[in-house]
Amino acid sequence: MSFSRGGLGSGALARSLRLLAGVALVGATVLVSVGAGAVTSTTSATVTGMIGFPDHVTPVVGATVTYTCTSCTPHVSMTTTSGTGGVYTITDLPAGTYSFDVIPPAGLHLLAFHFPAVQSLVSGENHISIFLASGSILNGTVNGPSGPLAGATVTLTCETCNPAVTIPSVQTNGSGAYTFIDLKSAIYSIEATAPGMRPGFTSVGVPFQATATAPLITLTPQTGSLTGTVTGPGGPVSGATVTATCTSCAAAASATAAIPLQETTDPNGVYTFPSLPTGTYTVMVQPPGVGLASQTRTNVNVGTGTNTQDFQLSPPQPTGVKAQLLAIATSLSSQQDNPHAQKAGLILSKLNDPKLWLSNDTLTPRGQQVFDILNQAVKELLHAGANTNGAVVAMTSKPANPAVLTLVDLARQLAANQIALASANGGKAGELTAAARAMAAGMKALGKHEYHPAIAHFKHAWEHAEHAVNDKGQP
Repeated sequence: MSFSRGGLGSGALARSLRLLAGVALVGATVLVSVGAGAVTSTTSATVTGMIGFPDHVTPVVGATVTYTCTSCTPHVSMTTTSGTGGVYTITDLPAGTYSFDVIPPAGLHLLAFHFPAVQSLVSGENHISIFLASGSILNGTVNGPSGPLAGATVTLTCETCNPAVTIPSVQTNGSGAYTFIDLKSAIYSIEATAPGMRPGFTSVGVPFQATATAPLITLTPQTGSLTGTVTGPGGPVSGATVTATCTSCAAAASATAAIPLQETTDPNGVYTFPSLPTGTYTVMVQPPGVGLASQTRTNVNVGTGTNTQDFQLSPPQPTGVKAQLLAIATSLSSQQDNPHAQKAGLILSKLNDPKLWLSNDTLTPRGQQVFDILNQAVKELLHAGANTNGAVVAMTSKPANPAVLTLVDLARQLAANQIALASANGGKAGELTAAARAMAAGMKALGKHEYHPAIAHFKHAWEHAEHAVNDKGQP
């Protein structure tokens, strides 16, 4: 602290104060407050001066200036704001010993100033100009497991301030970098946090009016284990591939954590991921072979400790006409207490002949045999009164059990698919018209629960559509 005195007239003392390294304390906002009771000093003083930048030339307008008489009983505080030219004035102060505070307006990157209670104000006019110091700058970087960590929260605490002061937090940018400005010379502790990460800590000394760089902070993931058992209809599923993909891991960790991780179930169907970053995962189980369908779960939460997810796999749902027919054949064949249903299943198993199928939904030219096989299976089911769930009902064709209805509807789908194929390939109009009439007749028979005639009509529709394609070049 340096003082300059000049001849300013009787009773006047000119003082110019400049903030130096190690002198500034943390500024505090002090409201105007005059305590009740007697004031021991009765001689009036006025204080005036300039609030300026470190260059001693540029004024600071809008700074809050507070003087507190510490030798008065009770203490007396008065506050004003610097105006044009950075000038402030406070009048009617008791002569005595004062502390004073200057809080610069926001956005000027200047340090708040606190002067301890050692400055005496004499009666009359006192001149005290205060030139605020520029704040120091602190830069730093936060890394994750794979490099710079964006979006981490960095908190700064001034440990040598009295009392300790926590600076408002900042976020790291896309390069993992952060910056604090307007800092006083002090020792600071730094804490960095990010979702799914263990907090990281360091400390740094910030010089006066300088730019400092904090030590690198590297965050490591919080981890937990994920385990479970994969079973199917026959018990534990060995050799299944379990894939876990983190969908909520922090951005920088995503380079590794978002890569799907895989484990394989043991002979007891058990899988274990011993160390996963905490977060939300998508978990997929792929069984070996083709007898079971894969299964996927989203929003699986993995916290610290052990997390459990069990999977019950089922046979894949059949798709396409052929697959559905063969699934019905398997189901009917398993009905040990219903010989007619078992016979129907055996009849339908003849459909597993590649010579009959152009695709899973369309037939080869020999496909009319499929309709004959369906008719034979329906005949057995109408005698058995069986359905695909193994239930036995009274023999009737009106209404039919679900297996009959399903088989007739699949016959309709085969005819409709062939008509669509013929139309798409420019089939003969006459054959397509005949096919449409046969379809209408089949639907009418179905509505009357006449299942054998319905299948026969659908067969005719299919044959007309087949001729529409294969015979379209003939006159």
